[in-house]
Amino acid sequence: IDGIERVVFLGDSVTVGSPPTGPQMLYRSVLAEALAARFGLSLGPSGNLWKLYDPFEGTSVVQDSGDFSSCARWGARNDDLLRSIKICGFD
Repeated sequence: IDGIERVVFLGDSVTVGSPPTGPQMLYRSVLAEALAARFGLSLGPSGNLWKLYDPFEGTSVVQDSGDFSSCARWGARNDDLLRSIKICGFD
């Protein structure tokens, strides 16, 4: 794989993260660090905030940081993604 410009994480609580796992050990955080190192991507100025999850909203505290985004949400399902694609006009 070459030419990675942006990484968007989609998924449910496994991707967002959930207690008691700390922010540095979340699947999303570990993979983002590895991808940033491998492809020269930026974690951005809010890189550490981006790794945190919001237990009240079930999302990451910051959605976008540098070359990474987290669109995951606790309880998300496949049809949530399909619904979003249709709303954006991509059938």
